[in-house]
Amino acid sequence: MADRIKLVASDNRPYIVITLLNPEDVPINIEGATIVVYFRQAGATEILSTIPCFINDPAGGVCYFNFPDDTLKDLLGAYEGEIEITYQNGDKQTVYDLLKFQVRSQVG
Repeated sequence: MADRIKLVASDNRPYIVITLLNPEDVPINIEGATIVVYFRQAGATEILSTIPCFINDPAGGVCYFNFPDDTLKDLLGAYEGEIEITYQNGDKQTVYDLLKFQVRSQVG
């Protein structure tokens, strides 16, 4: 997950599609799980937003999210997201690699 996802301040799209894989590159079954992305400024500790993910293909480990409401309003610079999976039985799994985002201002 080394690539940065490039965004524009105040937008709430595109939808970011994620395929969750185990260390052997096998999809994680997310049937019935709850998945969130904790969004913060790069290197900071304060969570700016907790973004829910929507499951698209549970057996394939595919989910997606976008930036609801004014999540990106007035934001510029580098940000990161941590993905957390909560399974139906209450077990939690945090994806080790962080999502990386770059947010620029709108031109118009």
